[in-house]
Amino acid sequence: MFKNRVARPRRHKLIRRCLPALGLLGLLSLTSAETMAASNYRAAAVLAKPGLKCKLAAENSPNPDAAIAVFTDHDGFARFYAVRATQQDAVQRLNLACTDAAGAASSYSVDLTAAQTFAAHPLKLADEPGTDRPALQGDPMSYTQAQLLEAGYGLRPDPENASAYSRWLSAAQRPGRVLVPSQTTHHVPSPISKAAVPNSTASLTAPFWTGSVLQGDPQYVLTEASFNVPTAVPGGDLTTVTALSIWNGLGGFNTGSGLIQGGATIYTTPAVASYGIFREYCCGDPDSNGYGGAFTPKPGDQIYSEEWYCDATGAPNMNGGYGCTFLENLTSGAILNCSKAAGTPCWSVKALPLCSVNPNAGNCMTLGAAAEFIIENQSPQVSTTSTAFTDLSPVTMAGSAYSLATKSYQTISSDPSVYLLTDFTDTTTRLTVSLGTSDQTYFSVAGTADTIRSFTGAACGAFCDGWITLDDNTSTKTIVASNNNLYQLHTTGSIWKSTGVACSGTYCPGWTKYDDNTANTAIAADGNSLFKLETNGQIWKSTGAPCNSKGCNGWTMLDDNPAAVQIAASGGNLYELHSTGQIWKSTGVVCSGTYCPGWYRLDFSPDAISIVADGSKLYQLQSNGQVLKWDGAGCNGASCPSWTLLDNNPLTVQIAAAGGHLYELHSSGQVWKSTGVACSGTYCPGWTRIDDNLATTAIVAQGNNLYQLHDTGSVWQWDGGGCTGASCPSWTKLDANPLTVQIAAGGNHLYGFLQ
Repeated sequence: MFKNRVARPRRHKLIRRCLPALGLLGLLSLTSAETMAASNYRAAAVLAKPGLKCKLAAENSPNPDAAIAVFTDHDGFARFYAVRATQQDAVQRLNLACTDAAGAASSYSVDLTAAQTFAAHPLKLADEPGTDRPALQGDPMSYTQAQLLEAGYGLRPDPENASAYSRWLSAAQRPGRVLVPSQTTHHVPSPISKAAVPNSTASLTAPFWTGSVLQGDPQYVLTEASFNVPTAVPGGDLTTVTALSIWNGLGGFNTGSGLIQGGATIYTTPAVASYGIFREYCCGDPDSNGYGGAFTPKPGDQIYSEEWYCDATGAPNMNGGYGCTFLENLTSGAILNCSKAAGTPCWSVKALPLCSVNPNAGNCMTLGAAAEFIIENQSPQVSTTSTAFTDLSPVTMAGSAYSLATKSYQTISSDPSVYLLTDFTDTTTRLTVSLGTSDQTYFSVAGTADTIRSFTGAACGAFCDGWITLDDNTSTKTIVASNNNLYQLHTTGSIWKSTGVACSGTYCPGWTKYDDNTANTAIAADGNSLFKLETNGQIWKSTGAPCNSKGCNGWTMLDDNPAAVQIAASGGNLYELHSTGQIWKSTGVVCSGTYCPGWYRLDFSPDAISIVADGSKLYQLQSNGQVLKWDGAGCNGASCPSWTLLDNNPLTVQIAAAGGHLYELHSSGQVWKSTGVACSGTYCPGWTRIDDNLATTAIVAQGNNLYQLHDTGSVWQWDGGGCTGASCPSWTKLDANPLTVQIAAGGNHLYGFLQ
């Protein structure tokens, strides 16, 4: 059954091409040691006209939710991120629909298969409208706050807060450019109402926010923070259209209006993504709502953000009547400075009436009751069907807030009342939030590392939604399948069998435990039989009895040889491969103590690196690329002649067999099917090419079906045709999730393992 346990090596394809002689064992060993490449979104750009506000969506898309906002810079380029398409992908072209300031419409076609779309077009910050701001020179304390604000350095924290001062100084001592904001954003703030907070507790859910909130020393007048811009994962965790914002702010928690916030936004579909910045003074203020930023951050950029209640000159003042924002991209030098009521190019926002003065005023404001460090879920704002957070790389936000009550800076480690706002969604992406030891709030996507899914039979269209989740356990190591049975092995050594019950949110009850042994290192399945290999070389067969209160005793030992490194099973036959290259077949006789006579030898070749079984047929792959078929007889002493050479290609890295069919995968990504014709000497004509794709990293066969996994995580099914020249069109896409690292097939089912 080893043929159905195929993992995708998580490495750059150039590394794979340097390893032509690696068989399946080599591929699997690399999988555990190497890391996945960066996000599959690539920087893209289309030349349009300056100053346009655009919507980007798949060409002829019937789904209005699938359009994301993109703006053109002063050089006329619309910059965004997209997944490079192949000829087999459903989405190959996008439409960029734009309007200018006068409302005139224009549109542009975007070819996702063209190299030109992904050619480098770096933004020349010096050519964008704005004013250069040199790096701060001299003693930072020699300047007044007014001088610093006027010159574009933001608000200087008190040096007594060493971390806050250091963050500000790092921004101030870099050269930058204060840009003219020319964008509008569809960011809509969502303050937390009183009804959203159940009681005073350290941890709670408060849609649509996750993160940390300080509320122990109210009269917070200013907040500062730095955070990294994460890398979004296209279609990760089955997401479709998503949006979120990353920000620090004041007010709005348990009070409604009065929220001043600023930060970054991310909008994604499985094909494209856009990044932006924003500032808001919520709610209903025409000077603020719908107001976007001046620059577009990139994944990996570091943002410094300050928000404060201010007077018309920008001085911190709880009752000053304005809200001020300062944002600086430490990576690019772009700056948004909105710190004066009459400031240019960006102004501070005039406050609405205070609830303490006029409680009946619409959207009256309550100021300074909380300080927040947040990732906000805005998917429902941009899609009628999406509630998921964007799947993304980890985010660290470090920050503080100045309290007038204590006349000091407060952080998550010093404030007497800190709320940890956890993920409130019940969907595929789960955002884990935790606190650091001083002033950090950590965000990371959980549950993506160990998701097991079952294919429902619906191939990809505009989206690949033909999958259901069976498990979401961080301990999963690998999966195997046979005869409609699915098993998983955990890193702890426990073995589980699926009952077929799908998950409900993150609740996945459809598994029965069959073993709990830390020595377990591999499993194989054949029909209704299950086998396991332990690190000491012992091989066991399940009796079919699951674990109970007395333990996991439903196993019978078949071998006890420390040289065993692989097992394969099919058609009621069980085989093992030794580290010496010896191949053995089980007679079914169980061990008596440590005496295990139930095996006879089939081969003794030091070059054997993997074996694959299909019914009564057995194949081996050797390190030199030779593929051999067993003819049914055992060895005679040291002579093991019962093998027929089927191929002699050093590029072969994997073989798969099922339903009487044999396939091989080359390091070049080519996939070949055997016609059954044996080699004549070194001439091996018995193969037909069925694919030629450098992205292919693994194949799995079941019955008459053949599947392949790409290094992008996409999964494809062969339709039965061959190649014509370089064209190999007979493949149907079943999935496009970049986190998929393994596929397994059994009976009529296909499974994917996401990591």
